[in-house]
Order: sequence, then C-alpha cells, then structure tokens
Amino acid sequence: MYMEKKKDKNITKKNNYKLVFKKEIPALNLRKDILEKVTLITSKMNEFPEILDIKDNIVLIPYYKGLDGRILLFLPFSLRKIGKIMKKFHILGKIPYEDSKYVEKLKFYLEKVFVNLPAQLVDEYHLILNNLINHKNSYVTVLHNDFTFRNFLVTWQGFKIVDFEGFFHPKFPNPFFNFFDLGIFLLNLLSFYKFLPIFNKTYMKKSINQFLEGYNVDLFYAYSAFKIVGIFHYFGIFIDRPILKIYAHKRNFKVFKNILEDFLFKNKGILIEIFSK
Repeated sequence: MYMEKKKDKNITKKNNYKLVFKKEIPALNLRKDILEKVTLITSKMNEFPEILDIKDNIVLIPYYKGLDGRILLFLPFSLRKIGKIMKKFHILGKIPYEDSKYVEKLKFYLEKVFVNLPAQLVDEYHLILNNLINHKNSYVTVLHNDFTFRNFLVTWQGFKIVDFEGFFHPKFPNPFFNFFDLGIFLLNLLSFYKFLPIFNKTYMKKSINQFLEGYNVDLFYAYSAFKIVGIFHYFGIFIDRPILKIYAHKRNFKVFKNILEDFLFKNKGILIEIFSK
C-alpha cells in the first residue's frame, strides 16, 4: 500500500513530475550562491529529489510515491540514518560566512522573538541562544526548514526527502544556523511523546540518542536547539512559512501550542530526563 503527500493547491502533477510553488518561488531571483548550493546538495544526495530544471520561475523535480515516513518512528535504529543524512546535507550546504554583518542579521532575526517572552525567561533564552551560536558544532548552512517525519518517504529507492521548498521560502533568511534543522526534527519527534502514549520517555530517549549519534552532536546542544525552536513555534513562527496568525483559530495549532507550553514552561523535568545521559 502506498501513501503520497496531499496535493498542495500550488503543486501540479504533470508527466510524473511536480511543478513546485509556481507562484510563490521566484527561482530565477534566488541568490546565485544559494541556488548553486541547493543544486549541489540535490545532485550529490540520493535522498533528495534532483532539480531537473529551473526556468520561468518554476522548479521542476521528480514526483515520488512511498510509505509515509512516520513509520520510521517504530524503527529507532533508522533514526541514526536520518541523523547522518541531515549531517551530510548540512556539510554540503555549509557556507563560510565571515561577514559579521550577516551573522548579526541572523541574531537579530532570532532575538526579536524574545520580546514576547515573560520577563523572567528573557535572560535564560538569550543565554541559550548565545551558547548555541558560539558552540563548536554551530555553523551557517542552507537549511531544509521542514525536516520532519512527514517529509520522509520510504520508497524502493530508499529514503526520499520531499517538500524541500523551504530552501526557497522568501520569508526565511536562508542560509541559517544548522541547529534550527536539528531543533525542528527533535520538536517533531517529541510531539509523538504527547500524542501517542506508546512512545514513552525510555523510547524517546533511545530514539533521540540514535539520531544524535548519526548527526554526531551532544545532548546538551540538542536540548538547547529544541528549546530555541520550540519558542519560535510557540509564538506561531515557523521558519518554512510566514507567521501563522491565520492558523491561530485552528484546533490543531492550539493543541500544538499547549504541548509546547507543557514542554517549555511546565514540565521541564520531563525534557531534562529525556535529554540526560
């Protein structure tokens, strides 16, 4: 049995290919260096659909069918493979930004969210952010921007990562710090701890360790990444799309916000236990 991603209203299937974001992505207006990095990544990694053509503001990539990536939740050992995929992707997309103005721009983009935090939490999250930015494992790279289980397909050709339109999203300053992709994936993984009781703390701990072993990064760094991305999502800011004020009335967004509030502000002990050695 095969499942395929729901068709976006802006995605058209034609001759077994899909035309991605015909209206939203001005592909020809992308910075040349970023476009070259994206093309390099998709040509060197079998897990990414290769860009077949870019013209007339349309990105042409292969159309795949496969099993929904959420089945990988039941195979913890597969998370090591996912960690390795993300690491390779980030290394290929790495950009040696020596321009301090660009890094300051990224910091400003991150820090403007903190004005919404309760006063007693501002200093804590500033410290977490600064530690992340200055960490030896942090660097500026091209991000996927939506690295989650639902964007994995398990096909006869192996893993395929779909929905990488976040590469091009005009609302996000790509390239960015690599820890954001890490945080997004961990946030997605831990959401199942709340939604599905079968994924208990022990299982989550094992799964996270497998993933981080593949990416080759420590638990403290991962925990910090999770908390920073969690704050962004808590305030309705998703880095692969605009601010989600239009979704605030929807039940699924409110449920997600409640889960984040539980993780970030109320039950920190659960996270500390999961992220501890």
